[in-house]
Amino acid sequence: MKTDKQKLDFLVTGTGRCGTVYMAELLTSLGIPCGHESFFQMPENSKEVNQVEKKFEKIITKKIQPQLSKVSMQPSKNAKGETRRHQPWVRESEIIADSSYFSAPFLNHDLLKNTKIIHVVRHPLNVISSFVEDFNYFQKTSAPTKDNEIDAPQQFICKNLPILSSKLSPINRGAVYYIEWNRMIEKSNKIDLFVQVEKSPEILMNFLNTENKSYYKNTKRNSKKRKDIRIKLDDFQPNIRKELIKIGTQYGYFLKQI
Repeated sequence: MKTDKQKLDFLVTGTGRCGTVYMAELLTSLGIPCGHESFFQMPENSKEVNQVEKKFEKIITKKIQPQLSKVSMQPSKNAKGETRRHQPWVRESEIIADSSYFSAPFLNHDLLKNTKIIHVVRHPLNVISSFVEDFNYFQKTSAPTKDNEIDAPQQFICKNLPILSSKLSPINRGAVYYIEWNRMIEKSNKIDLFVQVEKSPEILMNFLNTENKSYYKNTKRNSKKRKDIRIKLDDFQPNIRKELIKIGTQYGYFLKQI
């Protein structure tokens, strides 16, 4: 039967820096062609911050085609410091799933009512360290203004989390982001599967009712760690630390120095 809509059977969402590229390649290896930021795409400039939802609607109504994100194609380094170049793992014309943290504010969109939502998480301190120390996110003391410019992805985050306009240190702002972005996902009440990226993909394979011994195994995919940083719980202000421990415990993580 013909349809005037692009299929989006599965959607992986999370905070970013939590394994979304890995999940895209893992799903593809399990027989679900999955893109990275293919339906919910990274805004490339400030004018596109408000276009994430509209672009998704154009893709799913087949006005434009899903595309793999540029970031997923960029070279990265392995644990030995060796540069790895990446090739497309899926044909864009075959994509029926997406893995993108830009999807989080839109999980209750009418066009996602038949889409299975997978919430992926990673250890809180690793996510915060990656954003703050490796990518220099959350350095500004307030939301963007004409005199306080930040890049488009951070503008998108601030637009959807006004609480980040509070005057906090970068590390505390990173913690607030981790907490509130995940809570946003939870409050959608649309989650079909919860996945810890560090765990075996068996829970995902059971969910998909599939088995594949040759599944994609590189959990360090798109790793950008450039600094040897040790974040401690004492680095967070007390009220934020309390909430971070709470959500970490809920997600099955024992928070300690990393």
